[in-house]
Amino acid sequence: MNLSIVTTTFNSETTIKNFIDQIKKNIKNLNILDHEIIIVDDGSKDSSVEKIKKIKETYKEIKIIELSKNFGHHKAMMTGIEESKKDYIFLIDSDLEENPDYLKIFIEQIKNFDFVYGVQKKRSASFLTNILGSLFYKLFNLISINKIPSNLMTMTLMRENVKNELVKFKEREIFFHGLLHTIGFSKKEILVDKTYKGKSEYTLSRKLDLFFDAITSFSSLPLKIFFYFGLLVSSLSTLYAIYLLVRFFAFKITVPGFTTITLLILFFGGIIVLGIGILGIYIEKIFIEVKNRPRVIIKDKN
Repeated sequence: MNLSIVTTTFNSETTIKNFIDQIKKNIKNLNILDHEIIIVDDGSKDSSVEKIKKIKETYKEIKIIELSKNFGHHKAMMTGIEESKKDYIFLIDSDLEENPDYLKIFIEQIKNFDFVYGVQKKRSASFLTNILGSLFYKLFNLISINKIPSNLMTMTLMRENVKNELVKFKEREIFFHGLLHTIGFSKKEILVDKTYKGKSEYTLSRKLDLFFDAITSFSSLPLKIFFYFGLLVSSLSTLYAIYLLVRFFAFKITVPGFTTITLLILFFGGIIVLGIGILGIYIEKIFIEVKNRPRVIIKDKN
């Protein structure tokens, strides 16, 4: 087997050497002679890149791709996948929450499949992170035509034919797992123990950005919901208007109606603002895509 190992780093100076050592150990134990380790640095502010370059002096199979700033985990992963040259590509995080020893199991399981992917046996993060993670998968699968397994991990082993299809997707705002599970192919889930290392660089705001990217990239349901809701409200408003006209002409009943008018203005104003907000999210994505800017900017390769 010839293998590309793809990982990303972001302020990983405390774990990167241990990660590379564990990868090297597994490669040696599995007798994988033809391999490369592609490390995409996603705009680290610490000494991650310097440490990797120091290791590369004695381990030539390492390829470092430095991005000019932090573009996000999924974009960095896709950059590494695009740079891979081998028949098999193994994706894994470098923070050691995913144990490199699972490489052996993944290689054994891919024999009859196009790709195999890791799923957490049990979420091991903080209580709030676990709740938000569960909600993310439930909401995504509720409103998206393309379903994805819950509790997905970065750890994935794929054949080159899968990689070749993935790199055809050129959108700038990407949700990697959505793409991977959209393209088809035979696949298998592997349960993996994931360890929680404490504070993550993946902040709540980044997770929310990923959530909106995932939803708006793979579902137009929010637009449809708003359309039908607007249609329902308009129908009810028409019926109410007919009722008021009948009451006025038949019974000559007039009501000052200041409160009613105020409430209706606020209600419909809120709906309009909500609708504009939903449309704005999709228009923003169109705006980003039509500019056709590069997904990431590579500062250096070596």
